[in-house]
Amino acid sequence: MLAALQAGSRGTQACINAASTVSGIIGDLDTTIMFATAGTLHAENENESFADHRENILKTAKALVEDTKTLVAGTEQLHPYFKYVQNNLGVLGGAVG
Repeated sequence: MLAALQAGSRGTQACINAASTVSGIIGDLDTTIMFATAGTLHAENENESFADHRENILKTAKALVEDTKTLVAGTEQLHPYFKYVQNNLGVLGGAVG
């Protein structure tokens, strides 16, 4: 039972870490959008335009979406495992209480 709990905690920690990373990326995007909307977002190089970076932005956004889908699929696969741990904790709680 202890091994099951430890394995579950590693999966939970991985989800927390992934959510934190995604949250940071979303914050960065929100900040960039805020400056772009206000018209104060300036290129580091005066010869660059948004079009120069558009393709890279699209690739990065698509990769973020795919990574998020993978994360969600991974957590869905853990659902039966979490139910198993939850049921065993209930049994353990009944035995102790």
